[in-house]
Parts: sequence; C-alpha cells; structure tokens
Amino acid sequence: ALIAVTVAFDGEIAGPLLLAMAAVVAVAGRRDDVARWAAFGFAIIGAGVHVTYSPPHALLEPTEITAASGISTLISSILLAASAVAIVRSWVDAGRQVDDSAVRVLWMGAGAVIVYAVTSFTVTAGILIGGDGRGFYAGHMAATICWIAMAAALFGYAARLPRAARSVPIAGGLGLVAAAMAKLFLFDLGTLDGIFRVAVFIVVGLILLGMGAGYARLLEKQDKQAVTMPTD
Repeated sequence: ALIAVTVAFDGEIAGPLLLAMAAVVAVAGRRDDVARWAAFGFAIIGAGVHVTYSPPHALLEPTEITAASGISTLISSILLAASAVAIVRSWVDAGRQVDDSAVRVLWMGAGAVIVYAVTSFTVTAGILIGGDGRGFYAGHMAATICWIAMAAALFGYAARLPRAARSVPIAGGLGLVAAAMAKLFLFDLGTLDGIFRVAVFIVVGLILLGMGAGYARLLEKQDKQAVTMPTD
C-alpha cells in the first residue's frame, strides 16, 4: 500500500493519503501489534511528505505558496494531528500494562506533533487567505490563541477526572501554556505588527484569566468536599 500510494500520486496527494491511512489503520487495528506498527510507518512517511511542503522555516518567515500546496498542507495538517492521537491511543489502549512514564512520553510526542500541525494549518490558511504579509501575521496570531485554548481545554478535561488521573492532562496543559508564553514573548512580540500583536495579547490574557478563575473555583469546590466528607 505504501509503495502503491507513493508511485501513483505525487507528494501533494500522497502525504494526506498516507496520514489518512495511518489514522484508519491505527483505529481499525488497535488490538494488533503489526497494524499499530504499520500505522506508525504510514504516519512517519506521511509526516515527512508534509514537512517538505510545510518546513519549519516556512513557519518562521513569510513564504509564498501555491494553491495546490496550500490545500494539501491544510488537509495533511488535520490528518497529521488525527493520526498522532489515533496511534497513541492504539498503544495506550492495547490491552497491556503501560506504565505512567511511557504514557506521558507518548502523549508528549503526540502533543508536539499536534502543536506543529495546528501552527502549520493556521499559518498556511492565513497566507492563502491574506497573502504572505498580513495573512502570515494573522496565521501566527491564530496559532498562539489555539495553543493557549488547547491548554485551557486540557485543564478543563483534567478538572472532570479523578485526582489520580489528572497528571497527564495537567502536565500537557502546563507545557502548552509555557510554549504559548515563550512564543508570545520571543516571536509574536517582535514579529507581529499592529492590531495582530494587540489582539493576541488581549485574547491570550483573557484566556489565562479564565483559566486562573476556573482553577480557583476547582480548589474551592474540593475544599468544600473535603470539609463535608464524613470521617470514620
């Protein structure tokens, strides 16, 4: 299947197809070792094709892209994130005992892939819509907001879990907050211009305030439960 796809299609189509195959095989064959490794292989090759059309340096400086390459990058970005989640879930839910440290490493890898995919999607979409000037700025503004929004979603998800199961989503949320703050002050502050810089600081600040307020309510709720809990 790998050889057939790479021979029959060029990179703009082969990349999304391979990533789609990775996600499908990871979900359908999640109980089989061979299927999980095949999905991992499809994902690695598909991600390599994706990087050729959306290299890291293209995310750091405005770069003109063709419509075909841009659409391919948008689709493969979504499929890259989906395949990363599907593959990690297939290994974690394989029915065998996986220690907590291995689970953290797997989800950290998936998180890094998702962050890159989200950034690739937003920057590419911004350039396709607004050009390599203002569109590039808008894409990075959206990327930073997405990073901090994903952190807030992880914290919200962790709040609904038992205390013993919160370590992985909380660690992921803290990592995303740190990455978003680093991007905000090291890249966005010096690169973005005008309204984009103002907007990203305002939105990120509001989300951080919301996360702080939500965490304070969670602690208050836990304290009340601890007080009202009957003792033996």
